Amino acid sequence: MMTNPELRRLRLLLVAGVVLLAALTPSLAEDDTLRVEDVVRRFVQGESVEALIQQIRTAPVDFVLDDEMLEELKIAGLPESLIGAMVARQKESEPEEAPVEVEDVTDGESNIVFVINPPKKEGKPHPDGGKIHLWDFIDSVDAERLDLRADQTHFDDLAVYIQCRTAEHVPDRWRSVSPLGRDFRGSRRHRMLLFLAGADASDTKGIGKLADAMQDRGRTQKLALELPATLELHLDEVDDHQLTVGIAARIGERYLRLTSEDLVDVVIEAGGSVEYGLRIENQSGGAVVEGLSVRQVRLREP
Repeated sequence: MMTNPELRRLRLLLVAGVVLLAALTPSLAEDDTLRVEDVVRRFVQGESVEALIQQIRTAPVDFVLDDEMLEELKIAGLPESLIGAMVARQKESEPEEAPVEVEDVTDGESNIVFVINPPKKEGKPHPDGGKIHLWDFIDSVDAERLDLRADQTHFDDLAVYIQCRTAEHVPDRWRSVSPLGRDFRGSRRHRMLLFLAGADASDTKGIGKLADAMQDRGRTQKLALELPATLELHLDEVDDHQLTVGIAARIGERYLRLTSEDLVDVVIEAGGSVEYGLRIENQSGGAVVEGLSVRQVRLREP
């Protein structure tokens, strides 16, 4: 049986072979289905990225794009925009999957507690978590940042998540077991520990302040996600945990990362526990992506 390094070398040779023979090899496809080797061949033969992306978006495709293949396509010289179009089209062509169930790490006695929005001044009462808000329309800036298509114009949900990025803790097929597994631009390898979603979309207060151009985009409302006072987990003791706390939004069938904060070298001693303060809020007081933030803060004594 071939080892992983041997398989990787074989796949690199296959990609390199396509590049080397591209100018001499005609299309061998017997149908109109577009495959990875077709895209590489046509790119090397000089077809423009714009034309290829248009073809990817409209033709039937049969792409196999795991993490290793994506890395190999970069090595072959394909630009990020072209690879991104392939990934997006692959996901569109896949059959709809059942909702991903996040592994439950809340069982047992918690040994790590995140206090949400602790008081900024000593002596002040601790609020009950609070809310974060987001207008559901997607402006051109966010559409470009998230690499969205022109017809993706609204957010459908908000979520707060906690994940571990320690390599030894990440499952082999991590994308298939994470709600952020289909975010190929913003998500790093991780094990999802907690995913709190389910924003209320009934709040329209302040809609009159929106620019006319934004209101013209169709339905417009404000998503509001309730935050609990604390988020509590049970993690393996002694191990080193590289954690990330972030905010994501759902667009169609995918959740995409909007912003996040890394917590590095989190270690829970045997029999002990740790506590962190997190400020998860709209910094500007508004309801736009730019204003959303997650920050680690020092806890004050009650």
